[in-house]
Formats: sequence, structure tokens, C-alpha cells
Amino acid sequence: MNSAGGLQQLRRAAAPVVVLVALTLPFWGVQSGASRDIVIDTFIFMMATIAWNIIGGFGGQVSFGHSIFFGVGAYCTVLLFAHQAINTYLALLLGCVVAAATGAALGAITLRLHGIYFSLASFSLTLTLALLATHFVSVTGGSIGESVPFLHNAPAQFQFENRLWYYYLGLGGVVVFALVAWWVYRSRLGFFLRALRDDEPAARACGVPVRFAKIIALVLSAALTAVAGGFYVQSVGFIDPDSAFGQTTAVQIALLSFVGGVGTLWGPVVGAAIFIPLQQTLGGTFDISPGLNLIIYGALVLLVISIEPRGLVYLFASDGRLRRQFIRRKTIRNLGDARDVTVAPDATRSVADDTTGKAVEDSETFAADTVDDIQRLAASAQAQPARALGPTLLSLHEVSVQFGGLRAVDAVSLEVATGELFGIIGPNGAGKTTLFNTIAGAQGPTAGHITLSGQRISRRPPERVARRGVGRTFQNVRLFPRMTVRENLIVAAATGAGLAEARRRAAEILDLLELGEVADRRPRELPLATQKLTEIGRALALRPNLLLLDEMMSGLNEVEMGRLLQAIKRLNDNGLTIVVIEHVLRVIFDLTTRVAVLDHGALIAQGAPDDVMSQQHVVEAYLGKRAVKALDHD
Repeated sequence: MNSAGGLQQLRRAAAPVVVLVALTLPFWGVQSGASRDIVIDTFIFMMATIAWNIIGGFGGQVSFGHSIFFGVGAYCTVLLFAHQAINTYLALLLGCVVAAATGAALGAITLRLHGIYFSLASFSLTLTLALLATHFVSVTGGSIGESVPFLHNAPAQFQFENRLWYYYLGLGGVVVFALVAWWVYRSRLGFFLRALRDDEPAARACGVPVRFAKIIALVLSAALTAVAGGFYVQSVGFIDPDSAFGQTTAVQIALLSFVGGVGTLWGPVVGAAIFIPLQQTLGGTFDISPGLNLIIYGALVLLVISIEPRGLVYLFASDGRLRRQFIRRKTIRNLGDARDVTVAPDATRSVADDTTGKAVEDSETFAADTVDDIQRLAASAQAQPARALGPTLLSLHEVSVQFGGLRAVDAVSLEVATGELFGIIGPNGAGKTTLFNTIAGAQGPTAGHITLSGQRISRRPPERVARRGVGRTFQNVRLFPRMTVRENLIVAAATGAGLAEARRRAAEILDLLELGEVADRRPRELPLATQKLTEIGRALALRPNLLLLDEMMSGLNEVEMGRLLQAIKRLNDNGLTIVVIEHVLRVIFDLTTRVAVLDHGALIAQGAPDDVMSQQHVVEAYLGKRAVKALDHD
């Protein structure tokens, strides 16, 4: 069972218990006013952390700026009620709208950045907003802050004399936020966010509208965080720039998700449920020694991260630390019981050793064949039978790519017909993968242009090129590691269809490529050949007109190569146009009817594989002039 399955079982078992405890807690566990207020604050930060998790956990955009939206919600609620006499609930709703608009504006700027740069930009905006709120005293009350006008008991204005109302409203808010997060996680947006979190370039190659998905997630996250801010000011009755926009609030919202389990549905709940009461208890216990509570709090956070870096909810998952330690102890105990067992020498070789050895042996044999017999291989190759082809599908005209003084692709022109299986070969560093990246939109050409079915696709972002009908694999497999095989396929299929249709398309491809047995496993649990087949399946989920396969045979043994060859031939027989980059030349001879040879970025030959590989300058490009002369002398 993978970690996702373990977490799912944990959620199902824990949910009814958690709900029962939360509903009855005021009557047996938190009967004092102080303890009840701690739980109310916990609910508020649960809501804020669940909201943060949509963009920070699902989408992988680690924001240290969510106190901006928390503060906007809080200040809009109190200022509109106190100075404009607007109903508190309406003010809270308007705060959500303002926060969403703020999120859209900030996202348009900051979401162009990646990784730590986005985090730093969001944190700097937090510090800026806190300073501005302190400076504009007439609006925010400055460092003194703003108080909510006290109406004693006015449910119509979100004020209750009995604090139990805040407790159950807070609990209800957590449930609603959790349902929203669950819906997002299972929606098309959720699939897109998890894909770009795992590997943004691969997500773009699948057609995921990365920028749009990020902004929508940030807008939704900002609006929900504003609700938590508005609830906070109504519960506490006061807000100031530090508690609204301060760096402590910004870091705490993100931190609770990390220690609980970032990117999971239960992580924010668990993180807030443990560390908000802990923080407030430590603050009350060690108030005579300023700073000591923070030291203890920080040490406990570090302890949790060191035990299970993914967060507390993973402790009991099937691949969590506690589970791994249990398995390790059991294995050591079993090995100790088996010390007296005699093992035959040959029995220590595993199937994996045989497979790896065979792959290495094949590559070495192939290298020897290349050095000694490359021309004999070309002469003995059986030409692929000619087949009726359609009009030109892919056309490259004088395409060049230059990096500073290096010209990686040099004025390459070629055409690929509809239904053709076309090969691109050449020595290492010839520019083959750069040419693929240029076709797929990952790299813009310095000169020239590329058309697909007569429409120009050069200088288009990769997600648009993918949606135009170009599917691709990568030289090094780039599946989404935290998603299952099925989910990897659904991501690509969902870029051009609804989620229900995407699931049907994924099921069709699983059946076509015989991946049904591993559909619910994660890529890291699978052998390399199955990962590569999954990557082909993900590209097929786009319903492409053109499929680009980059060195699919590297690292595979004979059996795995044969399986992959049959799959590629079957796809081409069904009319799919395929362009392959491959170093295993006998695969090129088995698959293709035409090849192009690149050397130092330039196209040096083009034609039938046996004709091309018989040309002297092609052999020299592979082996070097000295090696060719040595062969001639021999």
C-alpha cells in the first residue's frame, strides 16, 4: 500500500472520532473561558491554514504573505462596520472580495517567480503592508489599532454574549473550509495544482494552464483566508497592524501546514490542533521568562520536522517513519533467525541484478558494434515497408537556437508527414533534445519558424503547443512523483476535457498500454520501463497529432526494449505521427522509414536509415575521423 492509501484509511478512521470529540468538547474538556478561547483561536488558524494549503500545499507555491489577506479580511470587517455602519456579515463578504482582488493583483506579479523567490517576494509584501498599515493612522488606527464596537449580544452583527457560539461557528467554519479544500483537491484545478507542484515543466508539457491555475488557487486561498481574519477580529474584538499583517502571523499560517502535513487534507487540521494550543499554553506558562516559550516552541517544531519531514500525518502512513522503523526491526529480527541458513552462491543474484547487468551488457555490446561494425549494421538492415502517408504535419524552416556563443541548433529544415515514424539521430551534444524542446515550446528558436498542420507553433508557450496537439516524453523520465499512474494520465487528459471524460480517457490508455495492474501505484514504485510507458501514456492522454519520444530505450534491457518497441509500432500503425530521438541504432532501423542526422546542431544527412548510415560523413560524425581511418586500415 502506498502512502496515499495509508493516509486515506487514516482519514476514514479518524473523521467520525474527530467530529464526535469536537462536538462534545465544550461539555467535558474546555469548560473554562480561557481554554475555550484557545480552542476558538485554534479553529480560526485551522481555517487560515486550510486556505493557505490550497496554494501552498496543493500548488506548491510556498507563500509567506497570507497575513496580507488575513489582515485585509480583519480590517475590512471592523472598518466597514465601525465607520460605515455596514452589517458585519456583509462587511465580511466585502472583505473576501477585496482580498480576492488583492490576491489576483499580487499573483499577477509574484507568481511569475518560482521557488524561494516567490516566497521571498510574498514575505516582503507582508512587511510592506504592515508598515503601511502602521503609517496610515487615519485608516487603520496605526499601531494602536481598531476595536470592534461592543454591542453586548447582537447575533445579527456577529457578536455573542455566550462564547459557545464562537466555538460552534468556528467548528462549522473548519468543516466548510475542509469541504472546499476536499472539492479543490479532487477537481480539475486540484489535479493541475498537484501536477505543477510536482514538476512544473512537465505539467506545462501536458497542457496544464499553469499561470491560470496558480492565480485561481491564490484568489480562492486569499478569499478564504480573509474569512478567517474577519472571524478573528469579531472573536477578539480588536485588530492592529502587527496581529493582522505581521510576520509572525504570516509564518505561523504556513508553518502549521508544514508540521501537520503540507499538501494533505488533514495536515492543516492536525498542525493547528497541536501547535496553537501548545503556543498559547507555553506563552502563559513561561511568561516570567520572555522568549523562553518561543525557544521551546521552536525546538518542538524542529523535533517534529526531524522525525517526519513531511509532517505529522505521515507518521502512521504506510511509508511513514514509524511504519518504516517497525518493518526495519521486523526484518532485522527475521534475518537474525535466518543466520544459520546456507545460501547457494548463485542464489544471491537477484532478478534486478540480472536485468541491470543485461542492460549494461547490451550497451557495451552496442558500443563495440558501433565502433567496429556500424556500416555492416546499415548494410544488413531490413528497410521498413513503405506505407501511405498523409500531407506534411510538422515543418521546420531554418530553425536555429543559440545560447550566447554556442549555436545548439543551426538552421535545421525538415518535414514530417502525417502518419510517419521519423527518427532523429546524432552523437551526444548534437542538439537533438534542444530541437525537441524547440518543437514542444520549452525553448524558443533564435531564428526560423515551426508549423504544425500549417499553423505556426514556434514561440508559443509549451502548454499551448501541447493543446495544439504535440505530446512529448523527456530524456529523463519526468512523471509527477506524488501522483499515481492513473492520476498522471488524468492530468493530461483533463486539459482538453471535463474530469469525467478525462477519467474515461485515462482508463482507455491504461488498457491500451497494459498498465492496469499498476494504475494506482506511484512512479517511484515502478521499474524504469513501466515509468517510460506511463510517460508515453500521459502524452497520449492529450490526444496528440504528433508524439515526440526522447531516448526511450536508454537504460532498458532486451525484453523491456521489445515491449516498448511493440507499443510504439502499434501506435504508429493506428495512424499516430511519431518522431523519435534514439541512440540505439538498431531500434532506429526497426522503427523508422526516414531519419535525420544532426551534428553540432546542423542537419548533415536525411533519408532512409540504411542509406544515411552508409554515408562516410555520418559515420565520421559518430566515431570521429581518426576512428574511421583506423577502421579503414584494419
